Amino acid sequence: SNGAISDALSTACFVLGIEEGAKLAKEYGCEAVFITDSKTVYVPQTVAAKIEITDNTYTLEIYES
Repeated sequence: SNGAISDALSTACFVLGIEEGAKLAKEYGCEAVFITDSKTVYVPQTVAAKIEITDNTYTLEIYES
């Protein structure tokens, strides 16, 4: 609902990592996209159809939301 909450939630999800960060995002009624150093993009099933990877060095993985 505001930028400060969005920023705090983004930071918390980053620190927590994919599994715990995704759980936290869900608690706040939102979904998170995670991009790792190994060029893997993790998205929830509900977002997967809306994401297009255009750089072939990245891979898409779907996580349970």
